[in-house]
Amino acid sequence: MGKQTMGTPSTALQHRTDNKLYRLQTGQSPVVRPALHNTYAMDSFPNGTNAIVAVISYTGYDMEDAMILNKSAHERGFAYGTVYKSQIVDLKDMRGASKSNSAPTLHFGLGKDIPLSGEKEHPCLEFLGFDGLPHVGTRLLSGDYIAAYIDDTTGRTKFVKYKGDEIGYVDQVRLLGMKIVRFLFTNSLLNALKQQRQ
Repeated sequence: MGKQTMGTPSTALQHRTDNKLYRLQTGQSPVVRPALHNTYAMDSFPNGTNAIVAVISYTGYDMEDAMILNKSAHERGFAYGTVYKSQIVDLKDMRGASKSNSAPTLHFGLGKDIPLSGEKEHPCLEFLGFDGLPHVGTRLLSGDYIAAYIDDTTGRTKFVKYKGDEIGYVDQVRLLGMKIVRFLFTNSLLNALKQQRQ
């Protein structure tokens, strides 16, 4: 299945917004290639690894998806891959967010209730900056802080925690927002637009 394969899905990974993306770290050019391999420039996106495979079935019916790997090949990086997973923190969906179109009551950051220095320094500072967003490159385990936001009505800081089962690393942080732009049309501008359309 195409969605289960790992290869080079894109050359612009830093610009993609996939919910989940698989990437093979050590993609290789095949040793044996079909006639159209170069015509379609398949080496631009290496999608596999050269491997010597021996299929030895014990009874002939129990191979299915099993595979035995050479330990030293695995240690040298054979079939290493990365899973890029997006975690979206939408402040509109948090408890305490205003449902009306008025000014937002939640915003990212650390409030005055979080000690930033001294002996009682909050443990979130190991993972988060003063803006409430995680540091790029931070190693995360399940239960670690991934974001902080302030509730303006109470003045308290609330946290979002990492829920993944595996160790994760923050690769990128993007802050997206809605921007309202108003255009003021004057009579001369409207007349110019009408003349352009004619």
